[in-house]
Amino acid sequence: MEDTLGAYNDVKSRVVSSNLVRALNYWDTCRVGSAIPYRDDFDLIEIPELLSTTFFLDIVSEKKFVYRFAGALIEEFFNVGIAAGRTPEELFGENANAIVPPYQHIRETGELLHRQADLSWHSSEKSYIHYEALLLPLSDDDGRVIRVVGIHDYTSDDIK
Repeated sequence: MEDTLGAYNDVKSRVVSSNLVRALNYWDTCRVGSAIPYRDDFDLIEIPELLSTTFFLDIVSEKKFVYRFAGALIEEFFNVGIAAGRTPEELFGENANAIVPPYQHIRETGELLHRQADLSWHSSEKSYIHYEALLLPLSDDDGRVIRVVGIHDYTSDDIK
């Protein structure tokens, strides 16, 4: 697994997936100057093909995060059922200790995260061998990060 945390240009140079490039470019168009986009300005309906591989995570407090939405492939990949309204701790138990730190970092810094990883995962439709993901911050009117958007792209080995 390889993570890159940083500003827009740092992360953009790492993105390979055309779907994630589109998502990152859309996030960039929602910004006013160099500010983090407002939560209400980012509407994934603008890129509907990414809904099944996207989640929205609300930052409730310094240490509490709650999933607002998780697309069907995200829920299937993590085998968690319906994620909306649940915390990482409720969904992943002790594994949340590895999942939450990037969310905390994004909340504190407003940086973006790009991740590339290999995996072995089979859905009912395809077999996947690799994924690439973005974690993007969204803010309130005061510029505080209040939501993280996670967008994934899975590469299939075309088996099945």
